[in-house]
Amino acid sequence: MPVTLRDISQIAQTSEATVSLVLNGKKYGRVSSATRRRIEKIAQDMGYEPNHQAQRLATGKAMAIGLLLNDLSNPFFANYASLLQARLSAKGYHGLPFETHGEIDREAEMIRMVDRSFCDAVVLLTHVFHRNTGLGERLPIGRIPAVVRFEHYSGIIEPDHPYCAVNVNYATGIAALIDHLADTGRQTLGMVVHRIGNHPWSEPRHMTDRARCIGREVERVGLRSDAGYVAVGSETEPLQSWYELTRQLLTDRPEIDALLVHNAQTAAPSLAAAQDAGRTVGRDLALATYDDPDYGEWLGPGLTVVREPAERIADALAERIVALINGQRPEMQTTIDTELCIRGSTRPGAGAPRAGTF
Repeated sequence: MPVTLRDISQIAQTSEATVSLVLNGKKYGRVSSATRRRIEKIAQDMGYEPNHQAQRLATGKAMAIGLLLNDLSNPFFANYASLLQARLSAKGYHGLPFETHGEIDREAEMIRMVDRSFCDAVVLLTHVFHRNTGLGERLPIGRIPAVVRFEHYSGIIEPDHPYCAVNVNYATGIAALIDHLADTGRQTLGMVVHRIGNHPWSEPRHMTDRARCIGREVERVGLRSDAGYVAVGSETEPLQSWYELTRQLLTDRPEIDALLVHNAQTAAPSLAAAQDAGRTVGRDLALATYDDPDYGEWLGPGLTVVREPAERIADALAERIVALINGQRPEMQTTIDTELCIRGSTRPGAGAPRAGTF
């Protein structure tokens, strides 16, 4: 027989209503901390499993939140999915991941699926805001609560959209990286970048903002970089293609002494390609990327990265989406700066076979 709220209330010597308040995650303030802890322990010891169908009928909530992300095989998005799952679970919700594969049309399809499914809300982790992407047409405000993680590259965050958002400011991290490259004597910057769909990195609506941000910073410090120093790949291609792109670029442009790679997932083949092209990363070639997976510091000589403070961002996303579901009005816009983590891959004289030190 399944354990019921009545069974728990009898052992806890309290009412079913109190047990329901605790286990359904509602109005914690009405139950003392000691009573809440006692009920939670009894429920755990008895192997209580909530009846989600009954909860939905009683509350009108599915206790599920759709998480729209690019690709779960990418450690960057897998980490966000894990962080949000933990935070939402602590608030009584489940996170259901939906992969968009970086495609705007697929993102629209996934939003429609979330809207039709048993989800109370949606968190969009991958959307880069542009006025002409039509997000507003695909996600009508008021129909389903939504929080968006926006990437910004201007350095000035303007709330030019109506969505509750966590704005991730990449301008700070990119500026710090370009300063670091200039300070360590690098002169020519190459890039191995990603196209979205059939569009190259410089196409409007896609990577233009990041490209312009890098261009501004390169011009500011006097580094040399132009379209001839850029190789364009796709995240849908195997990692071997990123190896080939990097090796070809470094072979064709031997003057490149700094390389910025699309993300940490593609950095491993780029490191191998640099070595096979006769370069020593950290000495005659600085190599940097975005994101910061656990293995980053162990890829010799340790990856220098522009990274998001993912824990803080996940906290902000979870707090806002649950507040919206509960009819509250959280702060609509908050901005969190990216950070630069310097390791051996951009330190002249490094070139160690493995990482482990900062």
